[in-house]
Amino acid sequence: AKITEIIAEEEKSFGRTLTKGIERFKKASKQVLEDHKASKSTKTPMLAGAEAFVLWDTFGFPVDLTQLMAEEYKMGVDMDGFNAAMEEAKEKSRAGGKNKGGAGAGLRIESEQTAHLKDVLKLAPTQDNHKFSDKDVAAKVCAIL
Repeated sequence: AKITEIIAEEEKSFGRTLTKGIERFKKASKQVLEDHKASKSTKTPMLAGAEAFVLWDTFGFPVDLTQLMAEEYKMGVDMDGFNAAMEEAKEKSRAGGKNKGGAGAGLRIESEQTAHLKDVLKLAPTQDNHKFSDKDVAAKVCAIL
């Protein structure tokens, strides 16, 4: 029953995120179309690649969904810009993984910290043999680093 409740809440949360993403797409599209009309350009109006990336990264929109939605508005999506934003995000992620101040910096547990947990606090290693069980497990937080 608890799993069903969690799944239902996740579905609601995703629905809210999707609604926010659609609202953002509509707002961005309206601006693109207004700017395009004002410029009197004969080229196809384009949703910026960076905006398509935000829709993917923040709101979970696959870029092909964004492209389909853009087609409904008689627009295209700047895929070169999307790919550049994706590459930039990957680079930031790689840099963060190397402990250079990005997301995740400082999250490594060094040997001195694990030794402190074992030798000073006398804490046993985490028992994870229940992680695939469907039963409730009692747990106690013994330290926060």
